[in-house]
Amino acid sequence: MLYQASYILKRKNDFNTLTNKDKINKDKGIVLSTWTFKNTLLCQLGITEEQCTIEDLGIVLNINIIDNNSVLNGISITVHEALKILLLNVSISGETINNISLLETFDNLFHDKRYINTYSGKRLCLVDSYEIIKTYDDVSSYYCNLVYPLLNEFDRKMRLLLYNTYYVLYGDEFPKKFNYYQKALGGRLYIKGDNNNDSATKFCSDNIFYAYDYSQMIDILFGKNKNKSDNNKSDWELFFSDKISLPTFEDDIREIKGLRNNVAHCKLFPKYDYERLKYLLTKYNNALDKAIKLTYSKDFAKEYMTSIKNALELMVSKIKELYEILWEVPNDQL
Repeated sequence: MLYQASYILKRKNDFNTLTNKDKINKDKGIVLSTWTFKNTLLCQLGITEEQCTIEDLGIVLNINIIDNNSVLNGISITVHEALKILLLNVSISGETINNISLLETFDNLFHDKRYINTYSGKRLCLVDSYEIIKTYDDVSSYYCNLVYPLLNEFDRKMRLLLYNTYYVLYGDEFPKKFNYYQKALGGRLYIKGDNNNDSATKFCSDNIFYAYDYSQMIDILFGKNKNKSDNNKSDWELFFSDKISLPTFEDDIREIKGLRNNVAHCKLFPKYDYERLKYLLTKYNNALDKAIKLTYSKDFAKEYMTSIKNALELMVSKIKELYEILWEVPNDQL
């Protein structure tokens, strides 16, 4: 299978546009000729002309690395010259894991600072002469596909936990408790007040949690609920944290959300992001398994209904106190 990565090399300022301070270092920002670029690129990658075949067509440069002793063996590089930029494409055919490894190695070498001395005595470096912008990356695609099963498991287990928990707490009325809509300002979730609205009624269904996206489920389960009186705890803290230890869950969930967005929106997703997200998802999938198991226990409904009851009683008590202060109504008239 063919894998590839693409870059734009944007030329930095040439000598005529440098400031007097920059002109002290005359090697900085030099625009490379095609010949100089070819040799600077080979130096950057740590290869010689004998290790590859080179086709220099002036505005197009093709390099194929054919030396079995090179860490980049099998890679093909095509460079197109355009006005003030170079378009560089790297491709490799072969086994998937080997392709990815080669592209990662290329990228690391491509961003290292390696210098070449020209015949005129200048000391040049590709990284100093060009801004390197990645425009396509099959490495990210590979790791996105690799981590997706864990993301899928996390999302579905979270939905299962929500169903089990809120069916126990609210019974058949639970869909009405979660008839949320996305408020335009602030991006927070609020309960829709008009229960007579047809669209709201249709939204209240037994499949309610499959109508929610990832962020909404995160908000319901892990978000702070200001409507609760129990120290502004999230539902996870209220129902599960005493039995399942996740001391950094707020930071972890925020990180999972950010990395998941990179996967969902096809952004750059290198190996270190994959390994971090894999670690977090494995950790939280195990925690969700334990939480789901708790919802199957006979004591779950009794124990957590008591928590809800205590929270409501505390809220009612605070309302009564506020009522007394505002209206100075004797207790026996409440």
